[in-house]
Amino acid sequence: MPPTIPEVRPHNHRIFVSGLAKTQVERYEGGICEEDNLGYFFHNRGCDVEDVRLMVDPSTSRCRGFGFVDFKDEESFRKAITLAGTEDPEDVKLDPSSHGCLKVEAAKPSQPVVRDKQQELAKARDQTEDMERDLRLREARVRELERELRRNRERQARLDEQRAVELGLEE
Repeated sequence: MPPTIPEVRPHNHRIFVSGLAKTQVERYEGGICEEDNLGYFFHNRGCDVEDVRLMVDPSTSRCRGFGFVDFKDEESFRKAITLAGTEDPEDVKLDPSSHGCLKVEAAKPSQPVVRDKQQELAKARDQTEDMERDLRLREARVRELERELRRNRERQARLDEQRAVELGLEE
């Protein structure tokens, strides 16, 4: 059975780990030894690891030199970020080009997540523009009603004056 490609879902506490050895991974029933070792590396340094995924070429079963680690909380995530540059991490095989240092950084959101956020932002922007347009129309209507009210008051004042004059003439 060919190896499956791991599904990568958005996560709030995800790091990107690079500089890993681009070697054949050692698989066992239900997992990959190198993923376990990377997870244990962070766990042994006080991080609460939720998931580890090495990116593995499905046709060759070789690690592509990087992976992702998800943590259960912000504290673990921040602690993991401080482990960037750790030299010769225990039981984690590194690529010679990494000069013996583990590279760790906050993972960037995947393109679908970015696209979804952009669509959400565009929708919110459209709603705001619609509200502003509606507000301008209502403001214009209020100004129109104020003008009409002023005209009615002026007319009423004239009628009151005429009535007063008429009443004065009748006396």
